[in-house]
Amino acid sequence: MRPLTEVERALLHFLASAGKPTELTDTYSIVGKSLEQMGLVFFVRNSASAVITPKGRHIIFEAPESPFNPVGKKEPRGFL
Repeated sequence: MRPLTEVERALLHFLASAGKPTELTDTYSIVGKSLEQMGLVFFVRNSASAVITPKGRHIIFEAPESPFNPVGKKEPRGFL
């Protein structure tokens, strides 16, 4: 998955703080459609309201990537 822009991250935070389907403006609606294709936002049928998905919540609350903390590089359990 590609890194999120500041506008995309702001929209995810906005939807997470709302906690319910929220009506989006024209600018956020366009950004929301791209996030919907990535599975981070879900648009309510026949409206401009959107809600954040669990995958979207995980993205905004995970630690920022750093070269010292590689993401996804965990040793399996029981590894000696």
